[in-house]
Amino acid sequence: MEKRNTEYFVRKMLEQKGYKHPNEANQDDPVFEEQKSEKHKIAERLSKASKNGTGAPGEPEFICSKMNSDIVIVIECKKELSKLKSSDFSNQSNIKNYAVDGSLWYGKFLSDVFHVFCIGVAGTQENNLDIETYYIAKGSKKHEFFGTEILSFADYEAFLKEEELRETIDEEKLKKIANELNNLMRDEFKLSEDQKPLLISAIFLALKDGNFRASYRNMQNSLGLATLIDTTVSNMILKDEIEQTKRNALLSKYAFLRTTTRLISETHWDVNDIRPETAPLLYMVNKLESECFRFIENNETTLDIIGIFYSNFLKYTSSDGKGLGIVLTPQHITELFCNLANDGRGLDPEKDIVLDPCAGTGGFLVSAMHQMITKAKNNHTIIEDIKKNRIRGIESNDKMFALLSANMIVRGDGRSGIQYGDCFDQAIKQKVISKGKPTVGFMNPPYSQKKSDESEYHFIENMLDLLEQGGSGIVIVPLSKACSLQKQDVEYKKSILKKHTLKAVMKMNVQLFGENASSHTCIMVFEAHRPHQKQVSPVWLANWSDDGFEVLMHRGRVMVRDWKEIQNQWLKDFRTKIVKPGYSTIAYLDENDEWIVDAHIETDYSNLTINDFVQNIQNYLAFQIQYPLLFGGEEVNE
Repeated sequence: MEKRNTEYFVRKMLEQKGYKHPNEANQDDPVFEEQKSEKHKIAERLSKASKNGTGAPGEPEFICSKMNSDIVIVIECKKELSKLKSSDFSNQSNIKNYAVDGSLWYGKFLSDVFHVFCIGVAGTQENNLDIETYYIAKGSKKHEFFGTEILSFADYEAFLKEEELRETIDEEKLKKIANELNNLMRDEFKLSEDQKPLLISAIFLALKDGNFRASYRNMQNSLGLATLIDTTVSNMILKDEIEQTKRNALLSKYAFLRTTTRLISETHWDVNDIRPETAPLLYMVNKLESECFRFIENNETTLDIIGIFYSNFLKYTSSDGKGLGIVLTPQHITELFCNLANDGRGLDPEKDIVLDPCAGTGGFLVSAMHQMITKAKNNHTIIEDIKKNRIRGIESNDKMFALLSANMIVRGDGRSGIQYGDCFDQAIKQKVISKGKPTVGFMNPPYSQKKSDESEYHFIENMLDLLEQGGSGIVIVPLSKACSLQKQDVEYKKSILKKHTLKAVMKMNVQLFGENASSHTCIMVFEAHRPHQKQVSPVWLANWSDDGFEVLMHRGRVMVRDWKEIQNQWLKDFRTKIVKPGYSTIAYLDENDEWIVDAHIETDYSNLTINDFVQNIQNYLAFQIQYPLLFGGEEVNE
């Protein structure tokens, strides 16, 4: 009976979303059928899809479709919330017992000719249903997490239309482009490591100008094109309504466009023969326009493209590889920060103002702008407000500031809230809050390498002080800082907790910043201007080290499992503050405690087997035999 309640609520939801019963539908209406379909193509593919594996027909709880559409939605229901999905979709025994597993089973029978949205619903209370959707593209058997609600048929159609229209650009493709252009700039122009990303950013800025895009292919040599880039960028900066100090900082960084000998060569090229060896600068501009530019301009990606170019160029330096001293925060983490804001609800495009006081090339700000613009749903008034008023950043390094400004300008604005200077400078801080205090702060502060460096906690306190009361402050810092009980760190933590509440700390993957990065990190979440009280301020601690990424040879750190699915589970755990042995716990902390899950969690012994003990005993005995002197044995001379 309770399962039928689940189906009743799903049926009600479908009707509210515009799905019709076949007997009541017009020809163009989306319909929902139960247990079986009258449509031949669907029925044929479910004819041997029994979850028992007997070859009998499969009978999903709901099948949604529309005449002449290649979209099918299959929905499976379970009464228990714990039966929403298993931890292993590939396990045949889970198909009958879990809602998502069952819907994916049916989806893979249908996906040879349909785009399939596989939905699992669990629960018997209308206001407490758990819903997860997974998408299987037509012609594929691979599923990916899609969302946590049932949408209208038109919404699924709109999603597929966008997917068809949009080419995607991923980090791996960008790195290949960066590798190629790095070699080109080294061999043809002899640019320094600092100048390479600046040239890339100058080209992106110039491409923002319609006149430049219409005329650059007509340039007959490198001198003409370099001059056109320089003139376009300079005019853009001079016309911009920014402070003179910012303007001067930007202009000075692009001066090399006029003075680099190889860049201003007068050797003519054939505009019909655009190759790296014949027309290197023209080739660069053309490649960046055709393969990268529109993704930035239209905010179609959360990738910090300029930052990725910069970071990739660092690998080829002859120095210590740290370049200007920044380590880019990975894209999936900048997106995660946006989703963690406001207790896991994400950013509000009409209310939130986002600050990064150590902005670097703008990774956090790019992701924040992208999420808020997406949520604005083409409301141009809200989008303009986001770009002009809701993005704030501070950067003290002049070269980084130039790259950050270019990143914001190319994306359609956002630079009006960017400050050039020290984030501890009172005048700079006053400018940041002059048009309203930020509601959300994101930061990956400089990691202190020696005692004379500013502590990460000093940066954290400074950022939290700038936020409005109740604001979300989210930072990523070395794990050693969370564990530290050194006097200076304890004093900083005490000062922070007098004003701000620590809400959560999540340990991240040891290789989050790549296999050569030296710091194991954690994410800390604070609520600004609400003092922390140990006995009444529970802190959620979790182990988020398994993010689905691995370091692969010659490719760096890449996704090997569905990050969207992992992130969705993390956010759900964060919102509900789940306590799970070996994974997460609740602790009551102050400045004298270690702020890390390992110090407070209950060990999970549930997965231990007799083989684990046998293996450890064998390892111990082997060690004793190999090193007898350590255990009082006699030295063996051979």
